[in-house]
Amino acid sequence: MFAIKNNFPNNIDCTLLRDMIEQNMEYKKSKLFSDKGSCKLNFKMPKNYFFYKEKIPFEFNLDCSNLQMEIKYITVSLLRNARKNNYQDYSKIVINSKDFLNKKKFDLEKGLKNYHFSDFIEFPTSSDYNSVYPPNVYASFDEHGLLEINDLKFSYNLFPSTYNSLVSVDYLYI
Repeated sequence: MFAIKNNFPNNIDCTLLRDMIEQNMEYKKSKLFSDKGSCKLNFKMPKNYFFYKEKIPFEFNLDCSNLQMEIKYITVSLLRNARKNNYQDYSKIVINSKDFLNKKKFDLEKGLKNYHFSDFIEFPTSSDYNSVYPPNVYASFDEHGLLEINDLKFSYNLFPSTYNSLVSVDYLYI
């Protein structure tokens, strides 16, 4: 077993992968057989990469002016999607797992039609499942010698962000 720790790859100007994320979505709602209108959501993030210890800022606007039903709350979640791909064809998924790592609930004030929230979400730094926060796994490896790490009592999974390889891991907000 071995672990490789590295810093985020960036260029001299620190501008690599610093794109702002903005998504516009419209959700149509219905109740039983009646149309209840729609609401529009605009979601923004200042960049498209974050370090594990970094707060992940976001802001969203929710327009419910065309909606004829009440929304009580909205939840923003941090999701990890890990896939083990076929070793001969990485585009074919063999195993897929999704874990909700953290979430924030925003209660919506009754009677309003437009909402604006600006907040952040973070990786959980502690949990019963130690592999949720990779720096904890690395710290545990650093604390113990090679023989202890290879002992059966240590069973950690590392989930670094990767894409289009044998193991692909994406972190998403939903």
